[in-house]
Amino acid sequence: MAACTLIDYEFNELPLISDGKHFGGFQSGTATIASYDDDEWFVRAINLDGVELEKDVYPQFWAMIANALERHDTDQILEAIRIEDAGIAARMGWKRSAA
Repeated sequence: MAACTLIDYEFNELPLISDGKHFGGFQSGTATIASYDDDEWFVRAINLDGVELEKDVYPQFWAMIANALERHDTDQILEAIRIEDAGIAARMGWKRSAA
């Protein structure tokens, strides 16, 4: 199994509802993101105002936030994962292979 990279991604005024060019339902908080490779990531936890949003208790709201992160913040999340991976590699003294 590949190593997992975990990041805490802070989102601000994430639009949960969109209709064409109109957005609403803005939410701010933190999401714990897990990544196993360069292109794929998953939301592991969502915190709003310091309180974890329980996936089993609020499944539709949890899904709205996870989907909005995927729609609006994928590039920023992938960049944060790349930065974290580079920092881990540097701390461990690893070098990327040229292969």
